[in-house]
Amino acid sequence: MVFSLCVVSAYVMAQVVALLVVGAFKGHLQDPRALQALGMNGLVASLGICVGTPLVLGLCGLFAWMRQGMGLISYFGLTRVSWKVFAASFGAIALYNLVAGGLGVLLDRPEVPESMLQIYSTAGFLPLLWLAVIVAAPLAEEFLFRGFLFQGIAHTRLGGLGAVVLTSLAWAAIHLQYEPFEMGVIFGMGLVLGAFRWKTGSLLPALFMHVLNNLAATLQVALILG
Repeated sequence: MVFSLCVVSAYVMAQVVALLVVGAFKGHLQDPRALQALGMNGLVASLGICVGTPLVLGLCGLFAWMRQGMGLISYFGLTRVSWKVFAASFGAIALYNLVAGGLGVLLDRPEVPESMLQIYSTAGFLPLLWLAVIVAAPLAEEFLFRGFLFQGIAHTRLGGLGAVVLTSLAWAAIHLQYEPFEMGVIFGMGLVLGAFRWKTGSLLPALFMHVLNNLAATLQVALILG
């Protein structure tokens, strides 16, 4: 858990560096309000994620390598699964999104969080945002939460079930840009992804579902904004 905090700290620092670089380019370093506004800027988010992801992967790999007796492939669960597992994971994430979407309608929640619309509309260079959201972010988050952290917790007395719950809580907790309802949806999705990680012993289904979810969400935002 301490190592995971170190990885998260490095990821956050990458976001801060991206914020300062864009802030300096725009001449906002002397204006705290302008810098704060850049916190939800799409270009800043894209740069931070793309710079932070290699840091996350490298640190997770280093800390996992330090644990003797288990290779990196086994530690992160980078093992093959059948097409039936991928088909089941596709159905699971589709069903979960239908249920979460229906619950959002019942509770009169916005179709898309305002923060997502703001980030997309301020992306500047959309291909970079798509790369960050659909590829880089799932890689970083899955390797950290359901790869590195999951394996560590699963080998304690908490076991696989405890690993599923705790990694889902930690994953939801880093999404502070969302309101409580959206964070609850993320926690529930974490339980689905974690269950596949636990039962299959592989990280690939969770990574596949995460990419699909982010792709669908990004397409939805793009369609709304035209």
